Amino acid sequence: MQIFETRVTDMHYDADFDRVEAAVALIVKTQAGHPARRIRLRTSQPLKGTTPVEERLAADAQRLAMRMDAPRRPGPNHA
Repeated sequence: MQIFETRVTDMHYDADFDRVEAAVALIVKTQAGHPARRIRLRTSQPLKGTTPVEERLAADAQRLAMRMDAPRRPGPNHA
């Protein structure tokens, strides 16, 4: 999977959990020869951290997108 662009939108602070929630829009290409497409994921990160919260939200969304695209491994719940 190739990720061409990542944009963090709709950020808001959840005081109950001390986290920032956001929607993250990514432009990705899943396979060679296929057109790029836009996906939108919701994620959250703690307010405090060593890097800016926007960077952590974007990185988390990219990790989620990569894991969603990865092939499933056989395991006890998979046939």
